[in-house]
Amino acid sequence: MPIRSASDVLRQYIQPLKPKEKLSRSDWAERHFQVTKGSSTGRWKTRPYQREILDAWDDPRVWRTSIMKSSRVGATTLLNIDEAYSIHWEPCDTCTVQPTTGDAEKYSRDTFNALVENIDVLTELFSVCKHRDGTNSILEKYINGASLKFIGANSPNGFRRVTYRIVRADETSAYKAGGAGKEGDQIELLLNRTIDYHDRLFIDCSTPTIEGFDRIESAFALGDQRHRFLPCPHCGHFQRLSAAAFTPGAKKDTPGGFWWEPGKPSSVVYICEHCDKPIQHSQKFEMDEAGEWRPMAPPNIDPNGREHRSYHIWAGISYQANASWANIVAEYEKNSESPQGLQVFINTWLGLPYREDASTRLTAESLYARRDTYTSGTLPDGILMVCIGVDMQDDRAEIFVWGFGPGDSETQAGAEPERWLIEHAVIFERYDTKAVYAQIDSFVLGDYPLSDGKILKPSATAIDSGDGDHAPYVYEYANSRMKHNVIATKGMPQPGKPPINNGKRTEYDMKGRPKKTGAVVYQVGTDGIKTRLMAQLKHGHESGAGAIHFPNDTTEEFFAQLVSERRHYSTVGGQPKVTWVRRQGVRAEALDGTVYADAAFHHAKKKYNQKTMWQQIRATIEAQGKPAPEKSPVAFNLLEGQKPY
Repeated sequence: MPIRSASDVLRQYIQPLKPKEKLSRSDWAERHFQVTKGSSTGRWKTRPYQREILDAWDDPRVWRTSIMKSSRVGATTLLNIDEAYSIHWEPCDTCTVQPTTGDAEKYSRDTFNALVENIDVLTELFSVCKHRDGTNSILEKYINGASLKFIGANSPNGFRRVTYRIVRADETSAYKAGGAGKEGDQIELLLNRTIDYHDRLFIDCSTPTIEGFDRIESAFALGDQRHRFLPCPHCGHFQRLSAAAFTPGAKKDTPGGFWWEPGKPSSVVYICEHCDKPIQHSQKFEMDEAGEWRPMAPPNIDPNGREHRSYHIWAGISYQANASWANIVAEYEKNSESPQGLQVFINTWLGLPYREDASTRLTAESLYARRDTYTSGTLPDGILMVCIGVDMQDDRAEIFVWGFGPGDSETQAGAEPERWLIEHAVIFERYDTKAVYAQIDSFVLGDYPLSDGKILKPSATAIDSGDGDHAPYVYEYANSRMKHNVIATKGMPQPGKPPINNGKRTEYDMKGRPKKTGAVVYQVGTDGIKTRLMAQLKHGHESGAGAIHFPNDTTEEFFAQLVSERRHYSTVGGQPKVTWVRRQGVRAEALDGTVYADAAFHHAKKKYNQKTMWQQIRATIEAQGKPAPEKSPVAFNLLEGQKPY
């Protein structure tokens, strides 16, 4: 720009040397931020319950904030404000983490680009680099001395090398269970990415899922557990609007909770726990103006003397029109009769983890107490088929040998089999060595003697090919053992998938036709298999169709892994979504291996007439004329305390 006057000199050369005024995030937001989505589009106004959270990110005493929240409270917008502030006002190295790389790309294209287009100070900054120059991309932005990266929590590469002063971890409860590939747990990796900064800031924010299985629940418990306390407009007594108090049938004079006439959501009031007088929804906003956040747990101070604060925000204190108390009651009444609907309501309206009914809760302790009398490595009467599931890890292969039989439904096509865990063994060799596959051979090619001396061979073996490095080695092994019905598999978590499909070639020629020599990969419908397994385990049949048996030396660790996940219901874009969430700090190899063994069973079934399958198998066994040799011991068995055979 040409210099035409003294004012131009002042604006271009002198003013940039002037130190910036100290501007908090909440004040910056009211001066510059524009809401680009939802019912409150336009100039941002910081609500009273939001101000402390924003200002905590300016407080040098605070290094981490964890926000356990419902929908409709503007929590994600607070993260947007921090992104914009950290580019325009206090430029630094930051990242925003979404559950998957696809989510991160969509967030960058839709949400962040909308911020740039609608916030004048960002529009001006980014206008100088609107043409891509090799430094800015969908997932990486460099501007005004700041860097902003968008990362998918499922991507190992996103957690390497780079350090950040500020990390924003959004919807952490949806992060893939078990970590980002080989790198480890995503939250621990992200925390390590900030450790070089004395003024680091870590923000994790999410709607919770299931109690005991949830990341944000754990993070909230680690912090000082702040709740919003509001003064009663009648007596001035401060109290939290307890989401847990949402119970129909409460008497009108019951202190401290919501009350409404069943079937009439518009009648809802909140009864003051001190003076017993009803509080109307319209009085909530005045109460919030005088409200305050109060910690309910002792402060969690790091070695540098900085705090970890945690906040619970739910729709009951929201200013959004569709989060009125009447709407909350209407949603509750609509969903209260359905366990799935109630779970969605508790998560997305109350911002609380869903607590399973204690009477139907499946625990490792209850399964441990139900162990059978047989010992691992032996085949109880009733088994007519052996199938194997293999879970491949970087440093080991876990083998799960299961026996199947008709139970009391031999002539019922499609009935659930009775099943027995025969063996769980661990081979401590890397996935890319010949040694591991040589030892897997001892199970795949092994003999499994019945009590009458007849021999069973494995009908099918399903090996998880995983993602990335494992796949080529598993493909090669499965191809070499195709005649023994060894198959490479890949889990598909979407509901409605069959237990196993017909397989698909992984290699194609120049014309796009599958190569006959290419590996075949079979997709496993993990949601359906897990759902059936959990239902059968809960039912606890002692014998017959659907019964599941475990040897008397099965460990509690095995059962902890077997019940390490729960089915979670949510809504995304108004559509129902089903996912499986894992209990924090618990591995899931026993569950995964059992799922693969079930997939192997369904694969083996395909060659039989389903109406007479068990009769055909029994006839084949009876036709054997020679006794079985003893099986040679070969690996380490967790069921026997990880000792050699």
